[in-house]
Amino acid sequence: MKSYKIYIIVMSALLVSCLPKYYGVSPELAYYTEASLSDGRVSVVVGDSLLYSTKRTEKQGLLFIPLKVVNNTNEPFLLNSESITVFNNYEPVRVVGSKRYYKYLKKKTLWYYVIGTVVLPTYHSSSGFSFHKNTWPISVGALVYIVKAHVENKKLKKDIEKYDLLNKQIEPGSTNFGYICIEAKKRKELAIRIEE
Repeated sequence: MKSYKIYIIVMSALLVSCLPKYYGVSPELAYYTEASLSDGRVSVVVGDSLLYSTKRTEKQGLLFIPLKVVNNTNEPFLLNSESITVFNNYEPVRVVGSKRYYKYLKKKTLWYYVIGTVVLPTYHSSSGFSFHKNTWPISVGALVYIVKAHVENKKLKKDIEKYDLLNKQIEPGSTNFGYICIEAKKRKELAIRIEE
């Protein structure tokens, strides 16, 4: 029984360690060149790095581009898909909203829930490990993983609300750091056109 408890603790720790930690993003830390595209009303500077680059986002052809947006007027400006056109390698690309890309960034929990509720490994001193249907509502490791993933997903949502510039109102005289998500396999020559 003592070996079984140690096994549960070790397996729980291993399962929880599989979850990558969410460190957040800081678009204001990206390098921004002085060259900017301005229509006399709003200026936009593109940052040099990519944010949120994961295998899942790359597979979907999503790139997160850091931006510095300055509203040089006394009027608020709404940055939306009608007011911004993004060109990648001189071709227009689609700007993607957070509802679409969030599902590729959030931590998945279903698989761990299934493992934790359906199958539980058991150690027998004579025959070694075997698997049987879990009689617990959920194993400890899977439960901890699910809770941790939920916390990480809340941090991600908070960052999206703070930094996603699409459909955000840029106040008069303000400078906003954030990002937009575009559909593109690779980042090439980027240009942004702002329209009123």
